[in-house]
Amino acid sequence: MHDADTTVAGHAPDHAAGHAVDMAVAEAGPSEGTPVRLKVHSGLCRGLGECHRWVPEVYELGDDGMIGFQLLEVPAELAERARVGASVCPERAITVIEVHPGDRR
Repeated sequence: MHDADTTVAGHAPDHAAGHAVDMAVAEAGPSEGTPVRLKVHSGLCRGLGECHRWVPEVYELGDDGMIGFQLLEVPAELAERARVGASVCPERAITVIEVHPGDRR
């Protein structure tokens, strides 16, 4: 997990980007939408932990700092927050799959 003021891999912190994510997380409260599935592309994930940093209730990390699942069903009330966590992944290692009524895949 990274602190907002921490320099990561030689890059200065981007406070403006952090503020935008703060706002997205604040706006992504509980909703009555539809559930989603998350697919983690383990070959792309480098364990930077940004998903967990912003949405720890959805993205749990293993002892190695990597996401501890490859496919996860996320209930409707956490779906928007799950999207935020996926969107902050710098490696784009998380795909959000929209689940439609009657979809049993």
